[in-house]
Parts: sequence; C-alpha cells; structure tokens
Amino acid sequence: MVCPCGRGNTLVGRTASACDDEASSVRKRWLYEAAGVPEYLIVDPDEQVGLLVNLRYEEARRVEWGALLTLLGGRLTVTVG
Repeated sequence: MVCPCGRGNTLVGRTASACDDEASSVRKRWLYEAAGVPEYLIVDPDEQVGLLVNLRYEEARRVEWGALLTLLGGRLTVTVG
C-alpha cells in the first residue's frame, strides 16, 4: 500500500509474510528511504503487531494490534490490524 498524502508526504505500508528475510527488509527500507518516504508501517497478522519505522530518524516503534495510530503529522489515522 502506498498512500500519497500531499506533496512530499507518503506513507508506505506492507504486510509481513513468511517469505520476508532480513536482506529483503533492508532493501525495501533503503528503497523507501531513497524515495523520500518518511514513514513505513509493517503489519504482521501472524504476530498481531505493527512496526512503525520513521525512516528520516531511523526510529522504530512496536504498535499493538487494534491500536489507533496517527501518522504524517496528524493528517492520517489508522487502526493497526
């Protein structure tokens, strides 16, 4: 999922799968960062958790399943799961 949310503000979200490996995750993160994507949300339905990565500052935080998450400076709100 790619959500264009205004000039220069894009959120990328993806669902984790059993096929994902560390190299694939690193490659995707590098590509999104190179494209200027500020936030990257990975949702893992098997583990019932989300991981929000702020690419600009290399921060990540675990988001509990069912939690309400505000993104892109308050312009977008989603429920994880």
